[in-house]
Amino acid sequence: MYKKQLEKDLKQNRSIRYCIPFQGLLIVMVLLGFQFQPTKPHLLTHLLVIGSLLFLLLIEVFLVIGWRNRVQWELELLQSEERYKDLFEQAPDSIVVMNSKGVIEMVNSQVTKNFSYQAEELTGKNIETLIPKLGDEKHNLIALRKDGSSFPVDLTFGPTIVETGGSGVSVIIRDISEQIQSEKQTKEATKAREDIVAIVSHDLKNPLTAIQISAQTLNYMMKEAGDGISVEISKRLFKAVSNIEFASKSAIDLISNLLDLSKIDMGKFEVTSVNESPRRLMNDAIEMMRPLAAAKSMTIQTEMTDHLPMVKADQERVLQVFSNLIGNSIKFSPPGGKIQLNAFQLNHSEICFEVADQGQGVQESELSKIFDRYWQPERSRKSGTGLGLAIAKGIVEAHGGRIWMMSNAGQGSQIFFTLPTAKNEDQAGLTIDPKVMSAEKIRVKIKNT
Repeated sequence: MYKKQLEKDLKQNRSIRYCIPFQGLLIVMVLLGFQFQPTKPHLLTHLLVIGSLLFLLLIEVFLVIGWRNRVQWELELLQSEERYKDLFEQAPDSIVVMNSKGVIEMVNSQVTKNFSYQAEELTGKNIETLIPKLGDEKHNLIALRKDGSSFPVDLTFGPTIVETGGSGVSVIIRDISEQIQSEKQTKEATKAREDIVAIVSHDLKNPLTAIQISAQTLNYMMKEAGDGISVEISKRLFKAVSNIEFASKSAIDLISNLLDLSKIDMGKFEVTSVNESPRRLMNDAIEMMRPLAAAKSMTIQTEMTDHLPMVKADQERVLQVFSNLIGNSIKFSPPGGKIQLNAFQLNHSEICFEVADQGQGVQESELSKIFDRYWQPERSRKSGTGLGLAIAKGIVEAHGGRIWMMSNAGQGSQIFFTLPTAKNEDQAGLTIDPKVMSAEKIRVKIKNT
């Protein structure tokens, strides 16, 4: 009501009513000035009259301006209070305002909803009516409803001014029941997953390994038997044993990948890093993948900067990265193609490895998804599990390195990953933007630095 009256006064310029006495005084002074003029008017008399008139007029102007400013200030203050009350009432959490002694002076509507108290029931009560053990740091904070039921809460305190003008404290009370329940479910899910991992590791992987070894043994025995088995039976047995061996190996590889991913997710994936030669790592990778490349009449070539420093690496895990990257290059490249392996110093603390191919490539819009688990380009959905690059990323990051891809559809791909140098000096030298710089530009920039 008061706000509406102020707005009405401001709109109708009611300040004039405060100036009526001064306007009347001005008129009286003018009349008196003309009536009591001396027979010989003196200049000083006229100046005094005019000065008095101007002084009264100036006072009137200041009164008008002051009145309008005061009304405007009161309106802004009322609007600010209304906005604060709206925010206070519409807040999703319970808010209590108390004085310095912990006595509740104001609560919002969420307190009524969450605690089943009316506002007037809490006004004047101590905050411990709602939070019984507020000062007890040994216990989790528990809020108490009117009916005696309780729930866990998280509190946020902030300074404020209470209605009496003194300093007070605003308390935001957040119900964290769902958060605690979610954390409990997450822990249970993690525990269940760890149990499944243990089962898969021991109760499934071990029998498959036994099947694989048995298949290899049968294969060896057939070769030893030689002429004792007919050619036809020998071919059929060899094919069956090869299928068993291939299937068991594929199953074991899949289980190993799932176990690695599980460890990465749980933060339990570890690498044992020692000083390794980049050249040796690349040579071992080439020897490991050469038979698979030869089966498609493909060649693997290398290019390496001389005198590269040693890197900190877990050889077995780094070879696993190379196996995934080179295996993809072989899988998605045409027969007779070429795969290029490169290594160069990216800066004083990183050695960069590159695997480049002439395969199908990946569209630019798909590059952001390439290291996501189970994801594969549309054209290659049936050619694997989609776990290889996700695991490679986990292994590289476990070493403290980075991995990224650059590619254009139909023009091949380049995958880069880094490993820290054995003597990890302060970060210096070059930094790159993997999205825009090619491997050749990186090498040229390094060479010219």
